[in-house]
Formats: sequence, C-alpha cells, structure tokens
Amino acid sequence: MTIQTPGAGWAGSLEKVDHADALKRWLDGPLQELVPHRAALAGHALAHSAGYTGTQLWSAGLSAAYLATIVRLGASVVSPMLSRLVSSGKGYMFFDAGRGCDVAGVNPLWLSTFKDAGMHNLLALGDRFACGPDQFLTSIALYNVPPEFEARGEALQLALLPALHAALCRIQQSMAAPPTPVPVRRLRLTPVEEDIVRLLIQGKTNKEIGQLLGKSAETIKSRISPLMHRCGVKNRTELVSMILASQPDLVAPGS
Repeated sequence: MTIQTPGAGWAGSLEKVDHADALKRWLDGPLQELVPHRAALAGHALAHSAGYTGTQLWSAGLSAAYLATIVRLGASVVSPMLSRLVSSGKGYMFFDAGRGCDVAGVNPLWLSTFKDAGMHNLLALGDRFACGPDQFLTSIALYNVPPEFEARGEALQLALLPALHAALCRIQQSMAAPPTPVPVRRLRLTPVEEDIVRLLIQGKTNKEIGQLLGKSAETIKSRISPLMHRCGVKNRTELVSMILASQPDLVAPGS
C-alpha cells in the first residue's frame, strides 16, 4: 500500500468544501484515499470556560448504536478518546483496542460498543483554531486505519486540521446565511394584458377596468382567466403578487 505524504494535496482536497453535502463526499472519497479507514467522525466544538460545546458533527461509516454512546446534546461528543486527545496536549493520539496500556482506564461500556461496532483502532487529531471572534476545537477520528499511520499522527495533524477547520467554518457560515433568493421568471404579456395588469394592481374591478379600456366586464374576465392559468395561480390576489415580484416596473408611478 502506498502512503501519501502530507502536503498541499491534503489541504487542496478540502478547498471546495463549503456545505454539508460536499463534506460528506469528502469523508467518503478523498479522505479515504489520503488515509484508508473504515469510518470517520469530524467535529467542530465551541471553546468556553466550561469546556466545549459541539456545533457541528459529521460521520461516515459509524453505526447509530455506537454514535448513541458518545453523542450528547446534538453535536457534543462525550468520549474517552476525545478526553484523552484534549488532555494529551499533543493534538494527536492513536488507540489500539488490543494493547493493554491503551485500554487501561477506558470506560468498559464504550470499549464494548467500540469493539461490537467492528473497530480495533482509532487515530484522533484535534487542535484549537479561531473562527471569527470565537475559538473552536476542530477534531477528526479515523477508525481502523493501517497501523503504520500511528507514527504519522503529528504530520497528519499539521497537514489536515487547518484545512478541515477552514472547511467547517465555511459550512457554519453557509448554514447561518439566508437562502439565496430564486429569480422570478418575467412574464410575457401582450400590450392589452399589461394594461389590464396595471389596473389590477391598482385594485380595479373587471367592470372598472372594462370602462377604462373600452371593453365589457366579461371581456376583461375572459382575458384574466387564461392569464391566471398561465401563471399557475388560483385568484387575482396571487396573480397580482406574482406580477409585482416579476415585473415591478408595471406599477405606475404614484399608483
């Protein structure tokens, strides 16, 4: 197996990740090529005086039963591995469920669930970064990685975490941003229809419109009905709303 050397390519694989679906594709695709693994868990947690509160949590390949043992309050993770990672101060750690020194002191329930999920090792990376005025813990856990990656934790942390943090900040901003308005298609109206619509916007009745345009109320009605059908609306109010959204220029000055 060829192990890629951490470098610009690692950061480059995350450059276009700016929304949830893109991150999920990255977890399932490019990340798998960079570090072969069975499952992954990536998160963003806001740092504060009492610890950390999760704001984002993304997983790939992890069972619901396993996630239920470590996820609390939406996106906050309570895991002996995360605690060990944070307390180590190194920003990376490798856990092997087959090594006595690694499992010593680990919560037996978590360890049992970890093994039941088919996991035997875990590479965890984490560090604190600024996102706007706040500090966040950015972390990622990779499950069942080739053993040779144990010696590469620091290199992976330096190469991967800054780019992952930047991607999570972009995702956070995209979730907070208002949706981009969908452009309203401009309607094609005949000159007569434009005259009718202008008077409809002014609140005129069919009879009043007919009098102003020299036509009968029935003729005006026969013009409005197909226009409503064409626009996919059910009544005059919806028709006026659509016209105002797509063609505000039809509103006469001072009307």
